[in-house]
Amino acid sequence: MFKVWSESNPEKIERICPTLGLRSWDELSKQEKHDILQHFRAKKWMEEYDQEITKAISILKEKYKRQNLCPNTLRVQVGTNSFDPYRETQLGKAAYIDFESIWLEKEENTVYELISHYAKGQNESYDKGKFARFCARLNDIFEDYSINLEITKNGLMPKQDKKISKEIYEPVFEALSDQKWKAVNDEICKAFEEYRNKKNGNCITRTSNITQGFLQILVHGKTAKGDISKLIPEAREKGMIPDNSFLNEFIKQIEKYSAKERSEKSGAHPSTKTATEKDARFLLNLTMVTIEYWLKI
Repeated sequence: MFKVWSESNPEKIERICPTLGLRSWDELSKQEKHDILQHFRAKKWMEEYDQEITKAISILKEKYKRQNLCPNTLRVQVGTNSFDPYRETQLGKAAYIDFESIWLEKEENTVYELISHYAKGQNESYDKGKFARFCARLNDIFEDYSINLEITKNGLMPKQDKKISKEIYEPVFEALSDQKWKAVNDEICKAFEEYRNKKNGNCITRTSNITQGFLQILVHGKTAKGDISKLIPEAREKGMIPDNSFLNEFIKQIEKYSAKERSEKSGAHPSTKTATEKDARFLLNLTMVTIEYWLKI
């Protein structure tokens, strides 16, 4: 079988596409942001007159009025009659101008909010495979540009090692897709949002809430009262989680680390230290590993 140069000489790939290390959106140059958008458009995503762009811009316009993120869309809405046959065309064009302006000029949290609403529109499409195709495209582009986020069915999340994503995060998201776990799913989404917004202390607090909520539903069938330290013995007594030395030590370390992080670095108490991105990511991973282990039992 014929092999291209990079397949025959894998060490040469580094010269073609040097490893950049994971970067935030704000670390990209304006040219890179422009090129990323062109890569989407090359596969017919995020094009001018894309209805999902118009919807996403409309949502941002209403949600963040004071920021005036979508001035062109607002100007067309105010300046045209609802019966004008060209109004929808003008709105589509104005929405794309606003979309491109946000994409190229605004800080990363605003861009990620825009991408999230666009992705949500794909997820709500009658074409059930559309969202999966969009996620695959975004993750492929973001990986090539070493951007520190990826997209899953639960939304944008911190970029992980491929092995962690495939063996831990994806199975957990699949298992928690049942309506029964909605409260836990919502808390995971909030934790990811705190992480994306660099609110590391709040993210740490959320990770503890995720574990607590999971155990509450496991033991009681719904979110109710009960701390992790009390829920674990109940779950063991009912045979829902095993009682073994390995797991005992694992849970002990989770409780110890979570309590320490929450008391010292989270937003729940007066902070004596600043929680780092590494702290938040570690707690997120530890929490997901724990849930993945319990779900297999």
